[in-house]
Amino acid sequence: MTDLEIGGWDRHHAGTPHLVLRTSAPAEEAIGVLVAELARERFKAKERGPDHFRSRFVDWFDVASGTFNWTTIEGRATPDGGGTAVTLTVVSGEEYRRAPKRAAIALTTAVQQLRAHGHEVSPGAWTLA
Repeated sequence: MTDLEIGGWDRHHAGTPHLVLRTSAPAEEAIGVLVAELARERFKAKERGPDHFRSRFVDWFDVASGTFNWTTIEGRATPDGGGTAVTLTVVSGEEYRRAPKRAAIALTTAVQQLRAHGHEVSPGAWTLA
């Protein structure tokens, strides 16, 4: 995959990265696709419900080097007109180097999957809170 529709967050600025993805898919389907695609990029689901999830990426290369780095992303779906808005927030580990690229790949693939299932999808960009 060379063209990423959703890029990674900027890990060099202070703040909490978040992104809003709007889709015509029901919340449970949107959450399911996001969790599955994040899992393909080594984000392990730690918590999941029909309208939320929490997934963690552990950088095993850094663990092998003697440091323990992980990045946690939370997703929360809310009704948005006739569809769903999923707010993704990087709640910890936003500064670690491998997570933004892996998340970008997963989220871009999730957008493609939702579109392939016939849903409209409008991904936002990462912003800092």
